[in-house]
Amino acid sequence: MTDKQTMAGRERVRISISSANGSEPATQQQLAGELFRKGSSTYLRYQELPDAGMGRTVTTLRIDPSGLRIVRQGDVQFEQTFRTGMRHLGYIQTPQGRLEIETVTHFFEYREERRQDLSLYVHWSYELSVMGEEAGSFRIELTAVPEVTA
Repeated sequence: MTDKQTMAGRERVRISISSANGSEPATQQQLAGELFRKGSSTYLRYQELPDAGMGRTVTTLRIDPSGLRIVRQGDVQFEQTFRTGMRHLGYIQTPQGRLEIETVTHFFEYREERRQDLSLYVHWSYELSVMGEEAGSFRIELTAVPEVTA
């Protein structure tokens, strides 16, 4: 993507993700990405970090006031939807095979603010099952702020 394309409705952002499973300490990620809007949805796209164990994978979040959908494409393919009080089926496709996943979303919060210090805030919590087995209770907090250009 060229800088010109980025300027046409796409905003470069710095993304912070905090993810906790149960009572374990949260893991933190800092990523570069882009934010753009289509209709009533906000999209956030970023390349997974090499140490995430996903090879070359691009993650796209489609966010609206009712929930979010995560799609990963590349070496790992993944689709999952999160909406408060709802159960959703999804999958993870890796070179080793396909895993069916299920989430029950307990909480979802989404804010967009046009201030210097915050563009996007998303917080959600859910129960995860993989192939019918409980895999944990997760809490995710994500912020995206405009990248400062010199």
